[in-house]
Amino acid sequence: MSKYRDVQLVNFPSCAESYIDSEEGGLYVKLFVKADSISSACFINWAVEDPDVIVAGCAPRQCAVSMIIGSTAKALWHTGELRYWSASKKDLTPEGLALYNHLEKIYGKIIITTFLDT
Repeated sequence: MSKYRDVQLVNFPSCAESYIDSEEGGLYVKLFVKADSISSACFINWAVEDPDVIVAGCAPRQCAVSMIIGSTAKALWHTGELRYWSASKKDLTPEGLALYNHLEKIYGKIIITTFLDT
């Protein structure tokens, strides 16, 4: 038995909520903290290797923290709005919101971005 708990941090909508699975892969949600939010002594150089940081609005050396906080095997397409589902703070579970609020209190602005995983 694993010593880690499976903690859900994101509430993904069901396909019954005007979404269909476009079958183009799945979605994953990442949380980012920009490097200017923390001391340069704490900067982590891995951000240069993570292409997702640019999509989140950070230049490669501007991202201090990047973590996947949720994923689903469904590519959730909204049939009325003609767009993929995108996570926001309101979609976080109580545990996800606690993490978000904790990081926001320490670092300031937190960015949540949803990616299509094809």
